[in-house]
Amino acid sequence: MNRTPTFIVFLPVVLALCLFASGCVDSSTVQAPIAIDLQQDKSQIAGYWEQVAFTNSEINAVLDYANTATLEELDQEADIDIRAARSILKARPVQSMEELSSLYFVGGATLGKLKVKANKKAQALFTVADAAQALAKSPLS
Repeated sequence: MNRTPTFIVFLPVVLALCLFASGCVDSSTVQAPIAIDLQQDKSQIAGYWEQVAFTNSEINAVLDYANTATLEELDQEADIDIRAARSILKARPVQSMEELSSLYFVGGATLGKLKVKANKKAQALFTVADAAQALAKSPLS
């Protein structure tokens, strides 16, 4: 059985706590690891690409984002390497995670960043839709 030593898993947490305590960084400059999602229910995982777990809804969100985002959105907002962003644009339409993960410069880090960005976009759309639905049901409308 191949297990990661406990100190490797907790090292980033200890390091972040030390940096917070010393005042070197604040919470706005620290990002959580993108390839590890300990809260994700393993029964809902549809697959792993480059050691990044994806549910079916995340697969759909990532493929939609990869096929619709501009070069600037991929490079600056999703913060992926410009070479990966260009590779994604050139390969459009990307039909599957296998195809996406096989593209030039699209590895685990890129897939993790795309997953985070696509989830944020999907959550924002869901929130806007909920607000519109609530407003439509409001006695003021």
